[in-house]
Amino acid sequence: MEGASGSQSRDQRGQFTGRGPKGYQRSDERIREDVSEALTRHGDIDASEITVEVRGGEVILSGTVDSREAKREAERAVENEPGVKEVQNQLRVQQKHETRTQESGSTQRSSMGSQGERDQESRSRSRSTSSVGTNV
Repeated sequence: MEGASGSQSRDQRGQFTGRGPKGYQRSDERIREDVSEALTRHGDIDASEITVEVRGGEVILSGTVDSREAKREAERAVENEPGVKEVQNQLRVQQKHETRTQESGSTQRSSMGSQGERDQESRSRSRSTSSVGTNV
């Protein structure tokens, strides 16, 4: 029985959890592995387009996710991993293909609208110039 309770006490969380020996610091590679595993295990994040870098305990997440919520969840998923000092969330939200097609269509429409406005302004100037010439 003592062996079982001894191993339990080693795994318990308490006031000194997270305080390692003097000078101990988890390696960046080990942190990167843990962060990558945490993202892989998370059921609401498609991490297939996320890149993880670690420098001095600072985690840099880059790449793309499909929603703002996934971006926030990715940061939450890794911020409490052992050895993580800071998280730079450089993830970008990229809509699905159908939405991008619609967005480019609206961009085309708005640029066509701008051209139409320029044409109308040009016609207005012609009319005002021609009416000024007839009044003189």
